Amino acid sequence: MSIITFANTKGGAGKTTAVLLLATELARRGHRISIIDTDPQRWISRWFEGAEPVANLTVATYVSLASLSRTIAEYRPKSDYVIVDLPGAQSPLLATALGLSDFVIIPIQGSSMDAQGGAQVLELLKYLDDKAGIRIPHAVLLSRVNSLVTTRALQAVKQLLAARQVRMLDTPIIERSAYRDMFEYRTFLHRLTPDRVSNLDKAIHNATRYADEVEALVTNRFTMPRPVVAAAARAPAGPPQALAQEDLEQRVLEEFLVALRRSLMRERCLRRTCGEEGQVNVALLCHRVDRIDPAPERLGAGR
Repeated sequence: MSIITFANTKGGAGKTTAVLLLATELARRGHRISIIDTDPQRWISRWFEGAEPVANLTVATYVSLASLSRTIAEYRPKSDYVIVDLPGAQSPLLATALGLSDFVIIPIQGSSMDAQGGAQVLELLKYLDDKAGIRIPHAVLLSRVNSLVTTRALQAVKQLLAARQVRMLDTPIIERSAYRDMFEYRTFLHRLTPDRVSNLDKAIHNATRYADEVEALVTNRFTMPRPVVAAAARAPAGPPQALAQEDLEQRVLEEFLVALRRSLMRERCLRRTCGEEGQVNVALLCHRVDRIDPAPERLGAGR
């Protein structure tokens, strides 16, 4: 059983869509899935209330800081995956949820606010590692990526993150109307019909690869190596149309790259996330983790 948390302190980062895509795809494969909806907007819960019931997918709604640990403990024995959807805002839930997680996914769009929200989560993860010996595997997920952005452009972002020892999922979530229609029609992606949804086959392929990668990473979370910065290869000059495409990619990613460079270097992210003093109550956090899973490999020797 694994606990996967999706976190970004900025709303609109594509977090809830990423949660729904992963949960429904894993449920389609036969896994028992429990979603913990802590978002006051309740988008996942609203979807679930209108969707056709599925025996191996359930959603716990109206989950607060006080009930989070208890709710995870309740659903843990009957789930293969517990997926936590955090609010898109600075919240005391963040530190507690991260401490209870086996894997954390940080969805980020190409905007400065998204980059700052993601950087706050990364800084808190680093703080827990440095100060409490709690090392939580995590990765950045690029969401709502324009379909014109190609692999070469995404590799530039991956190298930027790897330079700061931050893993990025190889599979971004491409902007597709089918993902919006999942919420509109309150159904699984595979239950949509091609005559009503454009590029449904491409959306399904994208969601399948995304779930494949997350499932593999979570399964191997205790042996997952840190990202390695690869040497930049000199790319041969291409034809004029290829150069024009690269210019388009550069414009699409420019704001994101600049924002991420600045955000990941900010020294005061933790202060804004954890309060004025910028401190986490490590003893309380570790106590909460102990109640859920006292395994020493998760807590580390530095506690």
